[in-house]
Amino acid sequence: MTTPGAPFRVTFAMTHPVQYYSPWFRYIAGRCPDIDLNVIYATVPTPSQQGVGFGTSFEWDTSPLDGYEYEILRPAKESDYLHSDKPFGLYVPEIGPALKKAKPDAVVVPGWYSVTLIHALTVSRLYGLPCIYRGDTPLPRTGAKRNAGWEMKTRVMLSFFSAFLTVGRRNREYLKHFGIADPQIHFAPDCVDNDLFRKTSESSRTVEGRRSARERLGVSEDAFAVLFVGKLD
Repeated sequence: MTTPGAPFRVTFAMTHPVQYYSPWFRYIAGRCPDIDLNVIYATVPTPSQQGVGFGTSFEWDTSPLDGYEYEILRPAKESDYLHSDKPFGLYVPEIGPALKKAKPDAVVVPGWYSVTLIHALTVSRLYGLPCIYRGDTPLPRTGAKRNAGWEMKTRVMLSFFSAFLTVGRRNREYLKHFGIADPQIHFAPDCVDNDLFRKTSESSRTVEGRRSARERLGVSEDAFAVLFVGKLD
C-alpha cells in the first residue's frame, strides 16, 4: 500500500522493449512526479528476433531503454520468438519473483499474447496486485477467430484486470463487447516523441541540409518528391 503523499508505484510487465512505449515511459519518468515508474522486460531481442514481421534484421537507432528505470530479466536466447503468433515462443518465469520484489501498487500488462505475460498476470493476482490492461486488439468483424471458444477465453483473461487503457475507438468497442464498463476504460493512445523528431530534423530544414538529404537519396534538386513512412505487417 502506498504511503500517503508518496508516488503511486506502477510496474509495467513487458516481454521486450517496444518503440511505441518508450516515449511514454520517458514522459512519465521525467514529468509525472506522482508516479514511481518501473519497467520489467523479460528480455531484449537480437536484431534478427526483432525483425520478425519486418522481413529484415534491425536495431533501433535511438535506444528504447533511455530515460526511465527498467530491469531486464535475462539475455535473449537463440530459441526466443517474440512475435504474437506464437504465445509459447518466450517463457521467462523470472518475471514472477521480479514483480513480487518490485512491490508495485499496480501492474500494467499489455495483453496475454505471450505465456510470459500470462505468468505475470497469474502472479500478480496471487500476490493481490491490481492489474491494468493496455492493449490495441480490435473486435474481429467476422471469421473463424470470433467464435465461442475465443469469446470465452477473452472474457476469462479480461477478468484478471481491474482497469483498462485503450488506444482508440476499435479497441474500446472490443472492451465494451466483453462487458467492460465505461468508468473502467481510460484513453491511452500510442506515443511519439515529437521533440526528438523536431530536433533531429532541424539540419534538414536548411538549403544545404535539403540538398544533402536529396543527394543521399538520389533525388535531384528540382524533382517533386513524396515522403512516406509506414509499416506493413
